[in-house]
Amino acid sequence: MANPELPREAADLLGRAGALLRGTRTSAPETQTPGPEALSRLVSLAADGITGCSGASALLWREREPAIFAASHPDLAELAELEGSSGYGPVNAALASGAPVWSADTLDEDRWPGYAAAALARGVRCSVTLVHQAGPVVVTLSLFGARPGQPGPGDPLLARLTVLFGRGTGGAVSGPVRGAAGRPAQIPGTTSS
Repeated sequence: MANPELPREAADLLGRAGALLRGTRTSAPETQTPGPEALSRLVSLAADGITGCSGASALLWREREPAIFAASHPDLAELAELEGSSGYGPVNAALASGAPVWSADTLDEDRWPGYAAAALARGVRCSVTLVHQAGPVVVTLSLFGARPGQPGPGDPLLARLTVLFGRGTGGAVSGPVRGAAGRPAQIPGTTSS
């Protein structure tokens, strides 16, 4: 997937994301789906490579249950746990729609007031969540910025990641994403990168 127009780090990010997403497309046993290291590396590359991105988190879901989580900063892990316990926020919205979810300015966000307040308390002013589904495996990648509008849709690397994540998502994730006993999903232990 090397592209001479992209810096090496950007090409590495796209290559890692492509490999991770290809791994979700197999119907192989769950031992062959991507592991924590792959998600952690994707998060690290995204946080470092996307213009205006201050941090990132990723979550791999199996059978509508959160299985593997990685975040570039502990505050983002806390934010993911809050969203998982409440059932409201950009990851849940991306899962419901099967499409990217953008929040250009968290200060103006009215779709998830509790989540927005928690995000603002952690310095998050902008976010985008990408979703990719391949059978029973789903990967979400959330990118966070400390300034409104960044990361934003004008970033060429983010645009390529959006297309890459979209190849395999055929709409909303089937069925509700819930944890045991019908409660909102709980985020598994974190792997900080």
